[in-house]
Amino acid sequence: KLQSGQYVLDKLLFNYEISEQMLARDDIAMLFTIREPEKAIRSIIAMGRKRKNPDWKSKPDRVVDYYARRLDRLTELAAKKPRRSLFFEADQLINDTPVLLDAFGSFLELKQPLRSTYDTFEYTGKPKFGDPSKFINSGRIVRDRADYDEVDIPAELMDKAWTAFENARKVLADSCEIDASRGYGERATRSG
Repeated sequence: KLQSGQYVLDKLLFNYEISEQMLARDDIAMLFTIREPEKAIRSIIAMGRKRKNPDWKSKPDRVVDYYARRLDRLTELAAKKPRRSLFFEADQLINDTPVLLDAFGSFLELKQPLRSTYDTFEYTGKPKFGDPSKFINSGRIVRDRADYDEVDIPAELMDKAWTAFENARKVLADSCEIDASRGYGERATRSG
């Protein structure tokens, strides 16, 4: 079904190939984001454990491998230097909402400012259609989201995940046209 409007958003959750021609287009903007390992991995495991038939998403070692592979894929894409690209850390959307939404608006050259509220529809919060968490149905960005702290991850797995995260952060910050994470958090680094 064709959609009306000027913009189309595609959230890539899997390692699909994106052509060099697509990356070089002026009318395509790529926003790269990564989430710190503890929150990302605990969230995936908590979601996996809620399923009727638990699968790989309920196993910490498999989730950490998935997380590291996803970050590797994002760094591969960013290293190709897309013509229009912006990098931010996922927690910025929660913690620095107005600043980040303004950065998005400027980067995308939007005529209207972005809001921290949004419309929901019949598939909002439904499994297989996006975020199944309880927060998505609120119609606004929710700051207090820790509902999965009880998930334990072995230290050696977290070390692997943090190594992948730090590498991805550096590559994305160095490769993207705009680094909206600059100055975010105590560990924000950017060379060059």
